[in-house]
Amino acid sequence: TLPALFLVVFAVGARCDKTRSNAGLLLCAAATVAEGLYDPQIGAKGQVVVLPVLAGFFAAGRLVRARTETAKALRIRSAELRRQRAETARMAVLADRARVSVDLEGTLYAQIGGIASTAATGLGAIDADHALDADNGAARQALASIEHDGRAVLAHLRDVLGTLHERAPSEPQPTLARLAELLARATTAD
Repeated sequence: TLPALFLVVFAVGARCDKTRSNAGLLLCAAATVAEGLYDPQIGAKGQVVVLPVLAGFFAAGRLVRARTETAKALRIRSAELRRQRAETARMAVLADRARVSVDLEGTLYAQIGGIASTAATGLGAIDADHALDADNGAARQALASIEHDGRAVLAHLRDVLGTLHERAPSEPQPTLARLAELLARATTAD
């Protein structure tokens, strides 16, 4: 029955929390002492060897439990770090999109706005001359078309670049530390 006690004390050390495992160790030690008193092969002198072996099995079980808990904590932390890394990468992409969008919009706005402004200035010059011959009428129509098209391109450009502007999150993603709060908020939302 000693091998069974060694197996039980190892399992108690590996599977139970500290309080229960200590109680289990004491029960197994008491069972070992009782068996030693009734088994002539073990005797009192055998207890000197059997009890440290029992404690060794218990210590091995506690070591297995500690390593298992550490590995579990590391897996959880690793998963959390992966999520944070993905969120950081997503936010970096958003920031880069916003920067590119602003740069592109500024550059194109200045260039196309300059075209539209030049066309508007040309129209103003023609209107100031009050010359209404056929060449001025054709020039006036061409400049008006340039101005209209330039403004239409600017409006379309704003729409296209607006799609690059993805709203940044107003707060960081929640972590496991806020799990209870999130669950409470989700259950009260119904």
